[in-house]
Amino acid sequence: MPRLTRRAYAESLRKGLELPKNGLWLATLVAAGFVLTLALRAVLRSPLNVDEELTLRIAREAFGSIFGTVRGRGGGPFHFWLEHLTTAWPGGLAGLRVPSIVFMLVALPAVALIAEELAGRAEAAAAVLLLASAPLAISYSSFGRPHTMLLAWIEWGTLFALRAARRDDARLWVAGGALLGSSVFVHPTAPLYAATAFGTALVYARRPLRAWPGLVALAVTLVPYYMATAHTLSSRYGVGGGVSGRTFSGNPVWKDAVFFVAPGGGVLNRFTLAAALGLLVLLALRRVRAAAVLALTVAAPVVFFSVVPTEGLSALFFDRYMLPALPSFLVLVAVACAAVARLAWRLRLVALAVLVGAFMWVGMNIVLVRQTQLARLGLGEVTSAVRAQSRDAVLFGSTGFALPGSYLGNFTFGRPPNLADRYLSLRVDVPLVNDDACAPVVDFLSKDGPPRHGVWVFWAVVAADHDKAVAAFRRFPPVQLTEPYRHFIVLRSRSALPPRRLVELGLELRRAWVRAVPFNRRANLLVAADRTALRHPTACKPVGVLGDPDIVPNYPLPASP
Repeated sequence: MPRLTRRAYAESLRKGLELPKNGLWLATLVAAGFVLTLALRAVLRSPLNVDEELTLRIAREAFGSIFGTVRGRGGGPFHFWLEHLTTAWPGGLAGLRVPSIVFMLVALPAVALIAEELAGRAEAAAAVLLLASAPLAISYSSFGRPHTMLLAWIEWGTLFALRAARRDDARLWVAGGALLGSSVFVHPTAPLYAATAFGTALVYARRPLRAWPGLVALAVTLVPYYMATAHTLSSRYGVGGGVSGRTFSGNPVWKDAVFFVAPGGGVLNRFTLAAALGLLVLLALRRVRAAAVLALTVAAPVVFFSVVPTEGLSALFFDRYMLPALPSFLVLVAVACAAVARLAWRLRLVALAVLVGAFMWVGMNIVLVRQTQLARLGLGEVTSAVRAQSRDAVLFGSTGFALPGSYLGNFTFGRPPNLADRYLSLRVDVPLVNDDACAPVVDFLSKDGPPRHGVWVFWAVVAADHDKAVAAFRRFPPVQLTEPYRHFIVLRSRSALPPRRLVELGLELRRAWVRAVPFNRRANLLVAADRTALRHPTACKPVGVLGDPDIVPNYPLPASP
């Protein structure tokens, strides 16, 4: 072993950390294990989101009609086509959410290879592990929407484009451009990330003019569909109109962006300081092109949403818009970890492992705390209770009063209690009559099926409301009341009743609930739907987005876009 001298130590600082190629793939496999474990923990714990309800609504259409529906909304059909298949098999929550886990796993090798290309093998191993513990990445890994599909699509397209830039390979340019351009069929915001990725690849290239085949491939795959849906996107996102810099929190876009990608609290924390150090290290090593690629990728969505005027709920700056930029941010953090680890000389790899582990623990701790809060919601206990009462039963629409604030220990704006019925129907083999709209009730009554038991679920977070609701329901002899978990009330008709009588009983129960919990104004949808179906079925008209009011979190419902 060489003797530690000042000259040898100084020379070691100029060299990168040496990591065997197998070490990078081992790190990627370990990262995949973290993603799989943490994401699977959330699959059953998380209540349904209104965006996931949209996924279910569109995915259950005929395969051939999905393209027209999605194109009319300005979105991409790829994810809905996939969900059409997975909701048929394996079905349930697994069919809805597991595809997102798969795409996060698919993204990991691409992230590792991009980081190796830009920063080095040891830095790549660190970056992929950091991504596997990042709260933003884990939260979308079990979310039944196309965000991890978009991440995987953009990362692999970026990898091909960067390889093309280094090798000056026309075929790789075409592959990268085509992959990035076709991401428009995944999500309507894809053009922002595709253009950024291809633009940074041009910055990385020593001969950018030789990239014209890739530019042609990008234009051919992206522009036609984007132009065909541009008018819809303009009305949905209000791009070019409204106000710039709009966020759900009210903070500036840059501040929310920091909060999304750099867990730990505050603008200046270990992640942001490490990322800044990583950028300085790359510049000091004269890897200016690599530094530019990473910095521009992180900055692009922040600048876009800060500068471009938008309007409408969908165009608010949400955390998901930073997901494609997250890997680049974490590569910068990994570069800083590797630079600091080099100070340990012979123990450099040990120091790198310790530093990465410390950063990972910050993210994992946040993830585990959130998942503990999700478990306190008690969806598992409620599912067991409904499953025990599901024989010869039909489940009707749920309701409850969602309080703002808290993480997901309570139902929130995006995951309202009126989606508990849909969640239960994905876990329990029981027919669902989602009667917050009248059309399902009219259909249920028209079939005039056999007598069944009715099951109704209510959620009351305030103790006083809960007690008043329980007292009101106990005055209904035809129903049996159970409380499987705090805040939840499950009612079941004591005897099997014909369809019309079940809807009448449900209407009585909802009216009693509204009197007991008057703040739950959304319950008026249930009352109106049941009343219309019983008295004026011909007057029944669709409400909400695509005729599904559950897709809209707020009440009263806004006009359908």
